[in-house]
Amino acid sequence: MPVCMTRPIFPVARMAQAIGALALMGVVVSVPTAALATNANSSAAAQIQTSLSVTATSALDFGTIAISPTQAGTVTVDAATGARSAANGAVSIGTTASAANFVVTGRAGRNFVALLGSAPTLSDGNGNSMTVTALSLDGSNIRSFPAVSDTAIVRVGGVLAVGAGQPDGTYSGQFTLTVAYF
Repeated sequence: MPVCMTRPIFPVARMAQAIGALALMGVVVSVPTAALATNANSSAAAQIQTSLSVTATSALDFGTIAISPTQAGTVTVDAATGARSAANGAVSIGTTASAANFVVTGRAGRNFVALLGSAPTLSDGNGNSMTVTALSLDGSNIRSFPAVSDTAIVRVGGVLAVGAGQPDGTYSGQFTLTVAYF
């Protein structure tokens, strides 16, 4: 019986080329372009804010004090009014006393916080000292600049502990007021 060989419709070499071409086209054609890559836009923004500054315009002044040789005392300066009072062995002399005043400059209408540092020790430079046992603000430590002004005033008062027989002299020290937006 004669063997009949039929010739394939596509030769093997051509078929491999066709499959390769279809495969390549299939990858490119069958996957939508949107699935290969996509993008989105976003915006960028920045807000520049007026920086805060604080300046001490007057010191916390406990004024002139007389002290008992046998009894310690305290002198208090009210932060809101600057009024002075003395207790126990301390006696206020004269009328000079004042709360510390700070001018804070920033952005109108913004909130800020005022924070007091540690209460100072006052010294006379000759080895004698007194301690301010408490500092106080003239209101809440959370403040706001007025809507139409970039300036606010912060006042600070305190309580000074004066020892019995405290030596004569002029005593001084420093404390810090820190302000920050929130």
